[in-house]
Amino acid sequence: THAPAADENEDSGIVAVPHISRDLLACFDGNGSNFGTHPQNVLRGMIYKDGRFPYLYNLIDQYRSLKKYNRGYAYNMMFVGPGWMNKKGRWEAPY
Repeated sequence: THAPAADENEDSGIVAVPHISRDLLACFDGNGSNFGTHPQNVLRGMIYKDGRFPYLYNLIDQYRSLKKYNRGYAYNMMFVGPGWMNKKGRWEAPY
């Protein structure tokens, strides 16, 4: 099964680490790239207003809250390489 292990007996030893975390409810029937913790995805999805990012911060807080259910552990991935942060070719950014 692909369900997370309930205890050590179910643990297969396989660890999968996504390169970003997504808002699975928001991307259920649409483009998941627009709803993730990658800053460029937030810009591409135009889910910001007046240079502020309340959606992104709320999503990160939701991932942080998972520690309540995982013995104090929470995981949120946000990998951003330097190429994503420059102004060349990034038409989505409101520079």
